[in-house]
Amino acid sequence: MIKKTHIVFLSFLCAALGGCGSSRPLAEKETSPLTVVTATDLHYLSPELTDYGTGFMRMVGNGDGKLTQYAPEITDAFLEEVEKLQPDALILSGDLSFNGEKTSHEELAGKLFKLQEQGIPVLVLPGNHDILYPFAAQFEAETVTRTERVSGEEFRDIYGSLGYQDAAGKDEESLSFLYELSERVWLLLLDANTEDAPGRIKDSTMQWAERQMKRAEEAGASIITVTHQNVLAQNRLLSQGFLLDHHEEMEQLLKAHGIALNLSGHVHIQHIAESGGLYDIATGSLTVAPNRYGVLTVDPDGSTRMKRRVCGRWDGEKAESPVNMGILKLSQAYFDACTRKKMKKELEALSLSEEERAQMTELAVEMNRNYFAGMTKPEKEVKDTEGWKLWKEKGAELFFEKYMDSMLEDAGCDENKLKIVRDLRP
Repeated sequence: MIKKTHIVFLSFLCAALGGCGSSRPLAEKETSPLTVVTATDLHYLSPELTDYGTGFMRMVGNGDGKLTQYAPEITDAFLEEVEKLQPDALILSGDLSFNGEKTSHEELAGKLFKLQEQGIPVLVLPGNHDILYPFAAQFEAETVTRTERVSGEEFRDIYGSLGYQDAAGKDEESLSFLYELSERVWLLLLDANTEDAPGRIKDSTMQWAERQMKRAEEAGASIITVTHQNVLAQNRLLSQGFLLDHHEEMEQLLKAHGIALNLSGHVHIQHIAESGGLYDIATGSLTVAPNRYGVLTVDPDGSTRMKRRVCGRWDGEKAESPVNMGILKLSQAYFDACTRKKMKKELEALSLSEEERAQMTELAVEMNRNYFAGMTKPEKEVKDTEGWKLWKEKGAELFFEKYMDSMLEDAGCDENKLKIVRDLRP
C-alpha cells in the first residue's frame, strides 16, 4: 500500500492592512495546497454602542489589554489582509462580539458577508461572550445601559450563511457543524457555548461529532476540529474556565479517531499544547497585542511553506492616536500600559524602593508581552535579571510571581509555528 502523507503547517501572523477569494474548482483543490486563515476573540464592539468616553475607557483599561476601542479598525485591517491572502476558508472560533451585543453581531456579520462575496468561505463559531451574555451594554459618558443580546437561534439567523448554510452536517442540539473543505480535509466546528450547557460540548453533540468522525474515516478524509475553549491546558494556572468542562473526554475522543489538530482560542495567549500526538493551538486574541492570526496550510505532496508578516499601518482617527501610528505599535503600548497598571496594584503592599519597584514591573511587562506573543525568552536570560531576583526575594507570595514561573515552563519556545507530519493511510 502506498503511504499517504499530508503535512499540516501552521504559522501565525500579525493583522495587516490589505480580489478575489478562493474559488478554485474541486479538482484543483485536491492537487494543490489548501490554506485556511484562523482568528479568534475579535471582541468586536460596534461604534454605535460607545462614545469612547471616560466611563468606557476606564472599563476597557481594567481588562487584559484588549484594544476594544479599535476593534472595528483592527477587524477591517484583518479582513482586508484575508482578502489579499485568498485562502480556501476563514475560521473565526468564537467571542466574535465584545459582550454579545446584537448590534455588534449584526455589524460584524455584514463585514463578513462582504468578504464571503469575494469567494472566501467564512465559518463562524460562538464563544462564551456571544450568546445571552449578561454584560451586553452600551456606553455614554459615565452611563452604562443594557443593550439587546442574542439567543443561539438569533446567532444562527445573523450568521446563517457563514458556514451553516453550506455545512455537510449540522447538529440539531447546538451550533456545531461539519464543513467539507475538500474531499480530503474536513473541518468540524464544535459549539461549547449553548444556552443550556455553557462551557461544555453536550453529550448529544459529542455523539453527533463522533458520527462525523466515522463518516470522515469511511471517506478517507482527515478532520481538523475547532473549539472556542481549549481541549488541552495551555498554562497550568490558566485552566479553570479556559478548558472545556469535559476536556478529558474530548481529548480521548479526538485521539481515538486519530485527530491530530484542534484550533481554539479563549485564553488570549498564543500557545500550543500537545498530548500524545494531539495538538491544541490556542490562537491569541485578534484585539490583543501582537494581534495574531493563523495561516494553516495542508499540503498533499509533503512540501511545506510558511509565511510570516508584520502588522500593517493604518491612520487612527480617535483623539489619543497619533496619526500613522502602526496598529502593532499602538496595540503593544496599550497592552504594556495595562500590565503596568496591574503591577502597580500587585506590588503596592510590598516594601520596595522606587528602583526595585521599577525593575520588578518592567520584567513583568516584558515577560507578559513575550508570553502573549508566544515568544518566551530562554530561562537563564530571565533568571539572570535583577527583576527576577527581586520577585523571588520579595514577591514570592504574589500571584504574578507564580504566573511568571508558569511562563518559564515554555522558556525559549516559539509558539508561532508547528509542523505535523501525518500518515493518513486507511
